[in-house]
Amino acid sequence: IAIGWQDDPTSVVAGAGAGDASILRADRGALTEEQFQVLWQRVIRRLHVLKLAPVDWFYKYDADKDGFWSKAEFCAALGSMPLGMSVLEIEYVFHWTDRSRRMLVSLDDLAAAFEQGKKAAPLEQWAR
Repeated sequence: IAIGWQDDPTSVVAGAGAGDASILRADRGALTEEQFQVLWQRVIRRLHVLKLAPVDWFYKYDADKDGFWSKAEFCAALGSMPLGMSVLEIEYVFHWTDRSRRMLVSLDDLAAAFEQGKKAAPLEQWAR
């Protein structure tokens, strides 16, 4: 499965309605569910290579130790991984992951994202 991430935000906005800048505040932007699943599959694999448990990764980047990732903490955590994503793409992923829409990602939100990532494994194996 190949993912064609969009690095140019103007191309994302071009798909929006006339004068509609809401895509920039975009909750989920141009990210598809399949891309979201594949991304989290890649994160799962990277954590496995690093021999780092997801919960340890979460607490490592929870800078203020409040039990949640802010957008900045989330961007730092995903930005530390060699995923080839722009800041805008990471923000889209943040909004997909923040199920409660509080601008915070909890450990439960992260666990749900990992569950989504597990759905991508059979697709990827089928594509080989």
